[in-house]
Amino acid sequence: MNVSTSRCTRCEKKLDHSLDICANPEKYDQSSRAMESMGSVQTVMDIWNNCPDAYVAAIVTDEDATTRSKLSHSMSELVAAGRMTEAERRYLPEKVGNLGGKRPGSGVLPLEHPYIIKHSDPIHYIKNYKGEIYIQVYLPKSKSETCKADAMRLSRNLSYMIKQQRPGGGNVDSTFEIFQAAGEASFEHHWNNHEHCGDWCQAISWTEEEKEKNKGKFRDKVKNEREYHQQLKVKNKYLSPVRMRRCYHEFCNNKTEQLHGFVVNVFLPKRSYFCRTICGRARTYLAMSIDSLGFEEYYKQLYPALGMTMSSATKRYFQQHDRKRILDRNYANRPERKTKRAKRKLEEISKAWKTEIEDKANGHTYRSRMAAPTVEGIEVSPNGGAEESSTPFCRACGNYGHQLRTSKKCTKNPSNKHYQGTYVERVREFVSCVVSKYSYSASLNVSTHLSYTLYV
Repeated sequence: MNVSTSRCTRCEKKLDHSLDICANPEKYDQSSRAMESMGSVQTVMDIWNNCPDAYVAAIVTDEDATTRSKLSHSMSELVAAGRMTEAERRYLPEKVGNLGGKRPGSGVLPLEHPYIIKHSDPIHYIKNYKGEIYIQVYLPKSKSETCKADAMRLSRNLSYMIKQQRPGGGNVDSTFEIFQAAGEASFEHHWNNHEHCGDWCQAISWTEEEKEKNKGKFRDKVKNEREYHQQLKVKNKYLSPVRMRRCYHEFCNNKTEQLHGFVVNVFLPKRSYFCRTICGRARTYLAMSIDSLGFEEYYKQLYPALGMTMSSATKRYFQQHDRKRILDRNYANRPERKTKRAKRKLEEISKAWKTEIEDKANGHTYRSRMAAPTVEGIEVSPNGGAEESSTPFCRACGNYGHQLRTSKKCTKNPSNKHYQGTYVERVREFVSCVVSKYSYSASLNVSTHLSYTLYV
C-alpha cells in the first residue's frame, strides 16, 4: 500500500527531522491529480520487483484515462524494440494514404512486464452512462424533453443486463454475443422495440388490446424523435463493442469503494486536514489493518507490541464492533433486503414517470418564454419558443429579430417607441437632455431639479 502527500509541515518550516516522521519522505512534488496513477504504477512495480512468482495481469478501474495510459508500455520503446511498427503507433488516417498523427504513448511499464488487461468497473460504467442521460434531463425543454424517469429506467435496464449477462452472473450460458445483444435490448426496450428482448420482457406476448392499453409505459420513436436520436448518441457511445468488451468480466471495484468510504468516513474525515503530518499516513495504515484483521485481532497484536495489556472491557468493546460489522454486512446481503431495495427503486421510477404523464395531460409543462412579453414582428414557434435557429437574438432585451442594442427593434434603445429602460435610466437621459439645453442659464443643480419636476 502506498500513501502519498505533497506537503510536510516540518519540511516547509525547514526543521531537522528523520524520514520516519516526515509526511512526504519521497519528496513528491507533482500535482494531487497525478497521485492516483503514480500510486498504481508504484504498486504494480512493487509486486513485479518483490514477488518473483506473481505480477499484475489485469486491472479494474473507473475508466480513468490517466491510470490506464500509465499502466502500459511506452510506444516509442516498443517501436525501438521492434515489437510495434511506426504505422501501428499512429492514429487512423483522416485521408486515405496518410499515416495520421502519432499516439502519445505515456506508458511507464518496463518492456519485460507482461501486458496488463484493462477492465472497466461496471458500477462506474453505469453511473457514467446515467450521467450522460442526465445532461439531457437538465437541458431546457426547448432543446430536450428527456425526463428524470428516462435516465432512471435506462440506467436500471443496463444495470440488470450487466449483472445477469456478464461472466459469473445469473446466465451461465451467456457469451459476449449474447451480452452485446442484451445491451441493445436494454435501450430499445425503453423505446417500445422488443426485437432484442428475451423471456423477461412481458411486452413480447401482449395482444393488440394490451399494447394499446400499455402504450404509455414506453417512449414513442415517432412522437419523441428528437429525444430518441439524442439518447441514441449516448447509447452508441457506451454500448459500442469496444467499451462493452471492457465490461465483460466478473470483477468489480466494490471492495475498493468500501475501503475508501471506511477510511474517509471514520479515520480521515474531509472536514479535517491530516496530510501535512504523519497523522494521515498512520490513520490510513490503521484503517487498512482493521479492515483486514478486524478490531479485536488487530489490537491483540498491537497492545503487546506497545507493552500494554488489554482489559476485558476493551476486548468486549472491540468484539462488539466486529459483530456489528458482520451483522450489517449479512443483513444488507439478505435476498429480502435486495428485493426491497429493488422495489423501492421501481417505485421511484414509476412515480417520476406518472408525474411526467400527468403534468403533460394537465398542461403543467414548461415552454421557453411562455410567460415572457411578446414583441411585434417576432414569430413564435409551435413549441413555445422563438425560431432560434434562424432568427438572431439580442442579449440586451431578450427578444429575437435583432442582435444589437442600437437596433430600432430593441426595446432597450431609447429611439424605440416601446422603450423599456429603467426609471433611473429614463430620468438620467431626460436630465442630460435638459442640462444640455439650459446649461447657458442655469447650474447643474437647478437644471436637475427642473428636469425632475418636468418629468414628474
